[in-house]
Amino acid sequence: MSVVVVLLLALGVFLVYDGLTRTREAKRRTSFADRSASWLTAVGLADVSASQFLLASIAASLVAAMVTIVVIGSAGVALVAAFGGLVVPATYFR
Repeated sequence: MSVVVVLLLALGVFLVYDGLTRTREAKRRTSFADRSASWLTAVGLADVSASQFLLASIAASLVAAMVTIVVIGSAGVALVAAFGGLVVPATYFR
């Protein structure tokens, strides 16, 4: 047991040393708007903005939740349906 503790301590010391001494490379970060616009263009929705796609996803989520509440009457099941409705547009176009 003490060997495992010593190895974990040595690993922790190595990770701290490595994190403090390694130089970072400058990476160009793209914004969410740029990434979403390029994704929408790649899937063939170049004329749709990211906010329009998000609003359509939210609308699908609300419709799924309302239909589930009316048909089943359970709020827990409606939350699962709302999540499903939220991700359906994105998974359809993947």
